[in-house]
Amino acid sequence: MVRISVVFLHFRFARAFPQNRIISVDGSAAMLRWSSHALMQESLLATRVQFPEGYLPQTTMPPQHLTNHNLDISY
Repeated sequence: MVRISVVFLHFRFARAFPQNRIISVDGSAAMLRWSSHALMQESLLATRVQFPEGYLPQTTMPPQHLTNHNLDISY
């Protein structure tokens, strides 16, 4: 499944760029449950990877999450 492999891509980015945070917005509650479960297995990344529920562009992100971003990934 493509969406599941994208979660692991986020983890790869987080490992490769330890100074960055990864925020992956998803509209599927089921996918977010799966992503959160996968994140629990990656405890070193838990403070830097987030999976909020929402739909872009309607989702409002807190201002501190919108500064200094280097990469946007959409799928």
